[in-house]
Amino acid sequence: MFAQPGGNAFQFLDVTNSARVASLGGKAPSIYDDDLNMPFHNPALLNDQMHNHFVLNYVDYFAGINYGYASYARTYDGIGNVALGIHYLNYGNSRGR
Repeated sequence: MFAQPGGNAFQFLDVTNSARVASLGGKAPSIYDDDLNMPFHNPALLNDQMHNHFVLNYVDYFAGINYGYASYARTYDGIGNVALGIHYLNYGNSRGR
């Protein structure tokens, strides 16, 4: 028995960052192409076709919630493929006492 059942503090990470992934039911199958949104869901999909690609996604969700995602990928000789991304989520304003 748990004192506080349910919920995960990091459920916002389950929000998809890509319209393509959302159309696939929120799951990213192993699609090997140059879509830089895919490595967020499956890092093994990062490849050299994504060299020098940049993605920027923004969603104006319901009830004042909005979220976004930005990522950049580059391929380095002798190192391999590197990508950096950031996921942003804003729950909006809530009334306090």
